[in-house]
Amino acid sequence: MATLADAFLADFDEPDSEEEEEQQAQEQEGAQQTADNEEPLLDVLDYKDIDTLDDETKDDEQRNETSNTGTLVEKIATLLNQEDKRLSDHMELIEKMNKQTDADKAEEYDVIVKSNELTGKIDQEMFSIHKYVRDLYATKFPELSDLVPHPYEYAQVVKAIGNKHDVSGIDLGEFVPQNVQLTITVTATTTAGKPLPPEVLKQVLEGCEAIIDLLNAKKGIYTYVESRMNLIAPNLTAIIGPEIAARIMGIAGGLKELSEMPSCNMQVLGVKRNILGGFASTVANMHQGLLGQTDIMLSTPSDLKQRAIRLLAAKCALAARI
Repeated sequence: MATLADAFLADFDEPDSEEEEEQQAQEQEGAQQTADNEEPLLDVLDYKDIDTLDDETKDDEQRNETSNTGTLVEKIATLLNQEDKRLSDHMELIEKMNKQTDADKAEEYDVIVKSNELTGKIDQEMFSIHKYVRDLYATKFPELSDLVPHPYEYAQVVKAIGNKHDVSGIDLGEFVPQNVQLTITVTATTTAGKPLPPEVLKQVLEGCEAIIDLLNAKKGIYTYVESRMNLIAPNLTAIIGPEIAARIMGIAGGLKELSEMPSCNMQVLGVKRNILGGFASTVANMHQGLLGQTDIMLSTPSDLKQRAIRLLAAKCALAARI
């Protein structure tokens, strides 16, 4: 098994020949296929499970404590239950830290670490609610989950459509690409689904609101982490910027986990399942996750992007370890 030192040296060396580049491409192809085979939890594909077994045990205990309170959705997602103060207390802590100008660095680092842990729990609960909503709404529009696989976009589309049969007059352009909107409109006219009973529709809409609330909380946490990236990972931030650095670190589960990750896996962090709506797949950017959204990659000519992103991933792997 390769050690961290071996991975460090491997990332330091740039490919000198076509054979080495070919080998790196095969490794990235394998990482990409692994990501494609996994079901996306959010808008991104996580590299590894963020919570440990102890954390899962604590979550189960918290879920048992709050199982008799709140709505059905709140029983599924304990972070939204009024009896569970983890999310609300952390958001208050972030607001307090944002107002402090002389906060202790060790204290800020602890808040950042807790933020990364909490975003992992938010991802898990969003996935649980998404599955719950998807199962209920399949009676009305079973094809929609395949057309819109990402939880946030799915929740927004379901809220907009509701129990309507004719969706041609509904503007979904804010949530999905135009070609997907067209596919949804056509599919809705031929679906075998039936309208939901009022009580079931109410549960579906509550689930959609829960997904949106959790995502907004996650955005607030990411905003705070982005503002502190120069403190926690200055080298990585200098290369790819605070926004992308914060999101990559959040997916990896923290700076320690990111520093242990090989560059070929870092390259595909944040890869989305492309929603092409039946159109050609050649428009999709393969092997490019969040790193493909950096200023460096956006300014790189198309014929050099594959080589550039391999080099960028290698440099980011080095920067995360320094």
